[in-house]
Amino acid sequence: DDKIDNSAFDEELGKDFNQEVIWDEDSLAFYRADWDITSYDEGAELRTAQIEMLGTVQSVSYLTYAPAKYATKLAVSDTPKKTSDFGTENEAYFAINGSVASAFKIFEEAPVNAGASDGMDGIITIDKNFDTYQFTPQVRRCQPSEYENISTWGAMAAGPMLIVDGVKQTFNDTERKARSVVGTLYNGDVIMMTVDGGVAGQADGATLSEAAYLAGILHMEQAVCLEDGNAATLWASDKGVVNHPSGNGAYDNGGEAEVTSVLYVSDLAKEKPQPLPLPTGKEDFTGGGNGTQDDPYIIRNATDLMCMKFLLNKNRGLVY
Repeated sequence: DDKIDNSAFDEELGKDFNQEVIWDEDSLAFYRADWDITSYDEGAELRTAQIEMLGTVQSVSYLTYAPAKYATKLAVSDTPKKTSDFGTENEAYFAINGSVASAFKIFEEAPVNAGASDGMDGIITIDKNFDTYQFTPQVRRCQPSEYENISTWGAMAAGPMLIVDGVKQTFNDTERKARSVVGTLYNGDVIMMTVDGGVAGQADGATLSEAAYLAGILHMEQAVCLEDGNAATLWASDKGVVNHPSGNGAYDNGGEAEVTSVLYVSDLAKEKPQPLPLPTGKEDFTGGGNGTQDDPYIIRNATDLMCMKFLLNKNRGLVY
Protein backbone atom coordinates (compact mmCIF):
# COMPACT_ATOMS: atom_id res chain seq x y z
CA ASP A 1 0.00 0.00 0.00
CA ASP A 2 1.59 3.27 -1.11
CA LYS A 3 -0.85 5.42 0.89
CA ILE A 4 0.24 7.17 4.07
CA ASP A 5 -2.42 7.84 6.68
CA ASN A 6 -2.02 11.30 8.25
CA SER A 7 -5.41 11.42 9.97
CA ALA A 8 -3.75 11.61 13.39
CA PHE A 9 -2.35 15.00 12.39
CA ASP A 10 -5.57 16.36 10.91
CA GLU A 11 -6.28 18.71 13.81
CA GLU A 12 -2.73 20.09 13.85
CA LEU A 13 -2.62 20.57 10.08
CA GLY A 14 -6.04 22.19 9.87
CA LYS A 15 -8.80 21.67 7.36
CA ASP A 16 -7.31 24.11 4.86
CA PHE A 17 -3.88 22.55 4.82
CA ASN A 18 -4.54 19.20 3.20
CA GLN A 19 -7.51 18.50 0.98
CA GLU A 20 -7.07 14.76 1.48
CA VAL A 21 -6.28 13.06 4.76
CA ILE A 22 -4.41 10.34 2.91
CA TRP A 23 -1.22 11.50 1.24
CA ASP A 24 0.44 9.28 -1.35
CA GLU A 25 3.95 8.82 -2.64
CA ASP A 26 3.41 11.21 -5.54
CA SER A 27 2.42 14.13 -3.33
CA LEU A 28 5.37 13.45 -1.05
CA ALA A 29 7.66 13.34 -4.08
CA PHE A 30 6.24 16.70 -5.14
CA TYR A 31 6.98 18.39 -1.82
CA ARG A 32 10.37 16.71 -1.40
CA ALA A 33 11.54 17.69 -4.89
CA ASP A 34 14.71 19.73 -5.35
CA TRP A 35 12.91 23.01 -6.01
CA ASP A 36 14.68 26.01 -7.48
CA ILE A 37 13.08 28.79 -5.41
CA THR A 38 13.15 32.53 -6.09
CA SER A 39 11.55 34.88 -3.57
CA TYR A 40 10.44 38.39 -4.48
CA ASP A 41 9.38 41.54 -2.69
CA GLU A 42 5.86 41.55 -1.26
CA GLY A 43 5.96 37.79 -0.74
CA ALA A 44 5.78 36.41 -4.29
CA GLU A 45 7.59 33.11 -4.80
CA LEU A 46 8.55 31.24 -7.97
CA ARG A 47 9.39 27.52 -7.94
CA THR A 48 10.57 25.12 -10.63
CA ALA A 49 11.49 21.43 -10.46
CA GLN A 50 11.69 18.15 -12.33
CA ILE A 51 9.93 15.44 -10.33
CA GLU A 52 9.63 11.69 -10.74
CA MET A 53 5.96 11.17 -10.00
CA LEU A 54 2.77 9.79 -11.55
CA GLY A 55 4.94 7.15 -13.23
CA THR A 56 6.54 9.92 -15.31
CA VAL A 57 8.95 12.82 -15.13
CA GLN A 58 7.03 16.03 -14.50
CA SER A 59 8.53 19.46 -15.11
CA VAL A 60 6.52 21.90 -12.98
CA SER A 61 6.83 25.66 -12.52
CA TYR A 62 4.55 27.78 -10.39
CA LEU A 63 4.23 31.28 -9.02
CA THR A 64 2.41 32.13 -5.79
CA TYR A 65 1.52 35.70 -4.80
CA ALA A 66 -0.99 37.76 -2.84
CA PRO A 67 -3.23 39.92 -5.08
CA ALA A 68 -3.31 42.60 -2.37
CA LYS A 69 0.40 43.18 -3.06
CA TYR A 70 0.36 43.14 -6.87
CA ALA A 71 -1.90 44.15 -9.73
CA THR A 72 -3.23 41.25 -11.80
CA LYS A 73 -4.41 42.29 -15.24
CA LEU A 74 -5.50 40.93 -18.59
CA ALA A 75 -4.04 41.85 -21.97
CA VAL A 76 -5.39 40.88 -25.39
CA SER A 77 -4.22 41.34 -28.95
CA ASP A 78 -5.81 40.87 -32.36
CA THR A 79 -2.47 39.52 -33.55
CA PRO A 80 -1.10 36.42 -31.78
CA LYS A 81 2.23 36.90 -30.04
CA LYS A 82 4.38 35.24 -27.40
CA THR A 83 3.55 35.46 -23.72
CA SER A 84 7.04 36.84 -23.12
CA ASP A 85 6.33 39.70 -25.55
CA PHE A 86 3.06 40.49 -23.77
CA GLY A 87 4.94 40.59 -20.47
CA THR A 88 7.66 42.90 -21.75
CA GLU A 89 5.24 45.28 -23.48
CA ASN A 90 3.13 45.65 -20.33
CA GLU A 91 6.15 46.10 -18.02
CA ALA A 92 4.95 43.09 -16.06
CA TYR A 93 6.73 41.23 -13.30
CA PHE A 94 5.16 37.90 -14.31
CA ALA A 95 2.85 36.60 -17.02
CA ILE A 96 1.11 33.36 -17.95
CA ASN A 97 -0.42 32.54 -21.30
CA GLY A 98 -4.12 32.96 -21.81
CA SER A 99 -5.56 31.47 -24.95
CA VAL A 100 -5.87 31.87 -28.68
CA ALA A 101 -9.49 32.94 -28.55
CA SER A 102 -10.88 33.03 -25.03
CA ALA A 103 -10.22 36.53 -23.66
CA PHE A 104 -13.33 38.58 -24.12
CA LYS A 105 -13.54 41.70 -22.00
CA ILE A 106 -11.47 44.50 -20.52
CA PHE A 107 -13.43 47.16 -18.63
CA GLU A 108 -15.94 48.91 -20.90
CA GLU A 109 -14.43 47.68 -24.15
CA ALA A 110 -16.56 45.54 -26.42
CA PRO A 111 -16.18 41.79 -25.83
CA VAL A 112 -13.38 40.12 -27.77
CA ASN A 113 -14.05 36.60 -29.06
CA ALA A 114 -16.88 36.25 -26.58
CA GLY A 115 -17.91 32.79 -27.74
CA ALA A 116 -16.55 29.96 -25.62
CA SER A 117 -14.81 26.96 -27.14
CA ASP A 118 -15.68 23.36 -26.32
CA GLY A 119 -14.57 22.41 -22.82
CA MET A 120 -14.65 25.95 -21.46
CA ASP A 121 -16.70 25.86 -18.28
CA GLY A 122 -14.76 28.38 -16.23
CA ILE A 123 -13.91 32.02 -16.06
CA ILE A 124 -11.20 34.25 -14.58
CA THR A 125 -12.62 37.61 -13.56
CA ILE A 126 -10.71 40.63 -12.34
CA ASP A 127 -12.53 43.14 -10.15
CA LYS A 128 -11.10 46.63 -9.71
CA ASN A 129 -11.40 48.50 -6.43
CA PHE A 130 -11.66 52.18 -7.36
CA ASP A 131 -10.55 53.33 -3.91
CA THR A 132 -7.29 51.40 -3.70
CA TYR A 133 -6.93 50.52 -7.39
CA GLN A 134 -6.41 46.91 -6.44
CA PHE A 135 -7.13 44.31 -9.11
CA THR A 136 -8.51 41.12 -7.55
CA PRO A 137 -8.61 37.95 -9.68
CA GLN A 138 -11.17 35.24 -9.06
CA VAL A 139 -11.61 31.82 -10.62
CA ARG A 140 -14.99 30.14 -10.79
CA ARG A 141 -17.23 27.94 -12.88
CA CYS A 142 -19.20 29.85 -15.48
CA GLN A 143 -21.36 28.54 -18.31
CA PRO A 144 -20.98 30.10 -21.77
CA SER A 145 -24.50 31.52 -21.64
CA GLU A 146 -23.41 33.77 -18.74
CA TYR A 147 -20.36 35.33 -20.41
CA GLU A 148 -22.03 38.31 -22.03
CA ASN A 149 -23.51 39.43 -18.69
CA ILE A 150 -20.25 39.45 -16.74
CA SER A 151 -19.62 42.95 -15.38
CA THR A 152 -16.05 43.27 -14.07
CA TRP A 153 -12.93 45.17 -15.04
CA GLY A 154 -11.71 42.17 -16.99
CA ALA A 155 -12.74 38.62 -17.73
CA MET A 156 -11.34 35.62 -19.57
CA ALA A 157 -13.22 32.51 -20.58
CA ALA A 158 -11.22 29.39 -19.73
CA GLY A 159 -11.50 25.72 -19.05
CA PRO A 160 -11.97 23.10 -18.19
CA MET A 161 -12.27 23.69 -14.46
CA LEU A 162 -9.94 21.35 -12.58
CA ILE A 163 -11.05 22.16 -9.03
CA VAL A 164 -14.38 23.69 -8.02
CA ASP A 165 -14.88 24.76 -4.39
CA GLY A 166 -12.08 22.49 -3.25
CA VAL A 167 -13.36 19.43 -5.12
CA LYS A 168 -11.17 17.90 -7.84
CA GLN A 169 -13.11 17.28 -11.03
CA THR A 170 -12.93 13.94 -12.85
CA PHE A 171 -11.84 13.40 -16.44
CA ASN A 172 -11.51 10.41 -18.75
CA ASP A 173 -8.71 11.76 -20.96
CA THR A 174 -5.48 9.81 -21.36
CA GLU A 175 -3.38 12.26 -23.39
CA ARG A 176 -0.44 13.78 -21.59
CA LYS A 177 0.54 17.27 -22.74
CA ALA A 178 1.82 20.57 -21.43
CA ARG A 179 -0.74 22.33 -19.22
CA SER A 180 -1.24 25.88 -18.01
CA VAL A 181 -3.31 26.45 -14.86
CA VAL A 182 -4.47 29.41 -12.79
CA GLY A 183 -5.96 28.87 -9.36
CA THR A 184 -6.77 30.55 -6.08
CA LEU A 185 -6.12 29.38 -2.53
CA TYR A 186 -8.52 29.56 0.41
CA ASN A 187 -6.88 32.81 1.57
CA GLY A 188 -7.23 34.48 -1.84
CA ASP A 189 -3.61 34.04 -2.95
CA VAL A 190 -3.09 33.19 -6.61
CA ILE A 191 -1.10 30.37 -8.18
CA MET A 192 0.00 30.38 -11.82
CA MET A 193 1.32 26.94 -12.81
CA THR A 194 2.70 25.30 -15.93
CA VAL A 195 3.37 21.60 -16.46
CA ASP A 196 5.73 20.99 -19.37
CA GLY A 197 5.21 18.31 -21.98
CA GLY A 198 6.43 16.98 -25.29
CA VAL A 199 9.94 15.89 -24.24
CA ALA A 200 9.88 12.25 -23.15
CA GLY A 201 11.84 11.51 -19.99
CA GLN A 202 12.29 15.18 -19.15
CA ALA A 203 8.80 16.65 -19.42
CA ASP A 204 6.20 13.96 -20.05
CA GLY A 205 3.17 16.22 -19.62
CA ALA A 206 -0.04 15.62 -17.68
CA THR A 207 -3.54 14.46 -18.40
CA LEU A 208 -6.38 16.67 -17.18
CA SER A 209 -6.82 14.32 -14.22
CA GLU A 210 -3.13 14.62 -13.37
CA ALA A 211 -3.26 18.40 -13.75
CA ALA A 212 -6.20 18.44 -11.31
CA TYR A 213 -4.16 16.26 -8.96
CA LEU A 214 -1.24 18.70 -9.08
CA ALA A 215 -3.58 21.64 -8.44
CA GLY A 216 -5.03 19.70 -5.53
CA ILE A 217 -1.74 19.04 -3.77
CA LEU A 218 -1.01 22.77 -4.10
CA HIS A 219 -4.24 23.25 -2.12
CA MET A 220 -6.06 25.28 -4.78
CA GLU A 221 -9.69 25.91 -3.92
CA GLN A 222 -10.51 26.87 -7.51
CA ALA A 223 -8.41 25.97 -10.54
CA VAL A 224 -8.91 26.30 -14.28
CA CYS A 225 -6.92 25.35 -17.37
CA LEU A 226 -5.74 27.87 -19.92
CA GLU A 227 -4.34 27.11 -23.39
CA ASP A 228 -2.34 23.87 -23.31
CA GLY A 229 0.44 22.45 -25.46
CA ASN A 230 3.32 24.67 -26.53
CA ALA A 231 1.33 27.78 -25.59
CA ALA A 232 1.73 26.91 -21.89
CA THR A 233 4.22 29.56 -20.78
CA LEU A 234 5.18 31.11 -17.46
CA TRP A 235 7.35 34.22 -17.78
CA ALA A 236 9.21 36.41 -15.25
CA SER A 237 10.83 39.75 -15.99
CA ASP A 238 14.10 38.78 -14.30
CA LYS A 239 14.32 35.27 -15.79
CA GLY A 240 12.49 35.30 -19.10
CA VAL A 241 10.50 32.15 -19.90
CA VAL A 242 10.65 30.08 -16.73
CA ASN A 243 9.26 26.76 -17.95
CA HIS A 244 10.11 24.65 -21.02
CA PRO A 245 7.65 25.00 -23.93
CA SER A 246 8.67 22.34 -26.45
CA GLY A 247 7.61 23.96 -29.72
CA ASN A 248 11.23 23.73 -30.87
CA GLY A 249 11.47 20.05 -29.90
CA ALA A 250 13.95 20.74 -27.10
CA TYR A 251 13.82 20.90 -23.31
CA ASP A 252 14.73 24.56 -23.09
CA ASN A 253 12.99 27.93 -22.82
CA GLY A 254 12.72 28.74 -26.53
CA GLY A 255 9.68 26.85 -27.80
CA GLU A 256 6.72 29.00 -26.73
CA ALA A 257 3.75 29.26 -29.07
CA GLU A 258 1.83 32.49 -29.67
CA VAL A 259 -1.48 33.37 -28.01
CA THR A 260 -3.89 36.30 -28.17
CA SER A 261 -4.23 36.89 -24.43
CA VAL A 262 -2.30 36.69 -21.17
CA LEU A 263 -2.75 37.26 -17.47
CA TYR A 264 0.06 39.37 -16.11
CA VAL A 265 1.21 40.62 -12.72
CA SER A 266 2.55 44.15 -12.34
CA ASP A 267 3.45 46.74 -9.72
CA LEU A 268 0.38 47.81 -7.75
CA ALA A 269 2.07 51.09 -6.78
CA LYS A 270 2.21 52.15 -10.43
CA GLU A 271 -1.55 51.99 -10.83
CA LYS A 272 -2.91 55.50 -11.23
CA PRO A 273 -6.54 56.59 -10.84
CA GLN A 274 -8.23 56.85 -14.19
CA PRO A 275 -10.40 59.99 -14.33
CA LEU A 276 -14.01 59.33 -15.19
CA PRO A 277 -15.99 61.71 -17.39
CA LEU A 278 -18.25 64.01 -15.40
CA PRO A 279 -21.85 62.82 -15.61
CA THR A 280 -24.14 65.08 -17.60
CA GLY A 281 -27.20 62.93 -17.97
CA LYS A 282 -28.58 59.43 -18.12
CA GLU A 283 -26.16 58.43 -20.87
CA ASP A 284 -23.42 58.29 -18.23
CA PHE A 285 -25.23 55.52 -16.37
CA THR A 286 -24.68 52.30 -18.26
CA GLY A 287 -27.69 50.69 -16.56
CA GLY A 288 -30.13 53.35 -17.81
CA GLY A 289 -32.72 55.47 -16.00
CA ASN A 290 -33.13 59.24 -15.92
CA GLY A 291 -32.76 59.95 -12.20
CA THR A 292 -36.44 60.37 -11.30
CA GLN A 293 -38.44 58.47 -8.70
CA ASP A 294 -40.36 56.73 -11.47
CA ASP A 295 -37.27 55.96 -13.52
CA PRO A 296 -34.20 55.98 -11.22
CA TYR A 297 -30.64 55.52 -12.38
CA ILE A 298 -29.67 51.85 -12.51
CA ILE A 299 -26.36 51.04 -10.83
CA ARG A 300 -24.61 48.15 -12.62
CA ASN A 301 -20.91 48.73 -12.16
CA ALA A 302 -18.20 50.87 -10.59
CA THR A 303 -18.57 53.59 -13.21
CA ASP A 304 -22.25 54.01 -12.30
CA LEU A 305 -21.33 54.23 -8.61
CA MET A 306 -18.81 56.96 -9.32
CA CYS A 307 -21.38 58.88 -11.37
CA MET A 308 -23.90 58.63 -8.56
CA LYS A 309 -21.31 59.78 -6.03
CA PHE A 310 -20.58 62.83 -8.18
CA LEU A 311 -24.25 63.73 -8.54
CA LEU A 312 -24.89 63.31 -4.82
CA ASN A 313 -21.98 65.60 -3.99
CA LYS A 314 -23.05 68.09 -6.64
CA ASN A 315 -26.64 68.30 -5.40
CA ARG A 316 -25.87 67.70 -1.72
CA GLY A 317 -28.71 65.28 -1.43
CA LEU A 318 -30.70 62.62 -3.20
CA VAL A 319 -31.15 62.93 -6.93
CA TYR A 320 -34.79 62.86 -8.06
